[in-house]
Amino acid sequence: MPTTITGDLNIGAVETRLGWIGLLWRGDALVANSFFAPTIVDALTDIERRAGIGRDEKKPPKWLSDFFTCYGDRKFARSNTILAEKAQFDFTDATDFRRSVWNELIHIPLGEIRTYGDVATALGTAPRPVGGACGANPCGIIVPCHRVIGADGSLHGFGGGLGTKRILLEHEGVHLS
Repeated sequence: MPTTITGDLNIGAVETRLGWIGLLWRGDALVANSFFAPTIVDALTDIERRAGIGRDEKKPPKWLSDFFTCYGDRKFARSNTILAEKAQFDFTDATDFRRSVWNELIHIPLGEIRTYGDVATALGTAPRPVGGACGANPCGIIVPCHRVIGADGSLHGFGGGLGTKRILLEHEGVHLS
């Protein structure tokens, strides 16, 4: 299960080859992130909107900067190592069910996909609530809800839009029809 961290919220951004990522964290634990944005202002504005806070930009924890930089540069082995060794998440306000879904998503290997039904079967639940939890995921990309697709192989719901979901999957080497 993700670690629960207490303390003040911080906001910042990281530039990658795919664009800027806005980050919200507490201590060294990720609370939420934006999707790739064309400018730092767009990334910070998006994360502020998601978090409902004003801007007090700080430097994000090193693991977050390193992860998104490696991910953007397609250094996937390194980004996976960072996740395995350094990642911390603060899902304090989430339900136990959502935390269980997000924890399951973290274990979908980069470059692979699962259906909502696959995730539901792994958790002993139904696909529809899994979809709801994916839709509520505050840490898209790093908690890879984009790797979850419909039973028919089609793309369904994604906070960053289906075009972004396709781009992320193709970036990771998933070939979609």
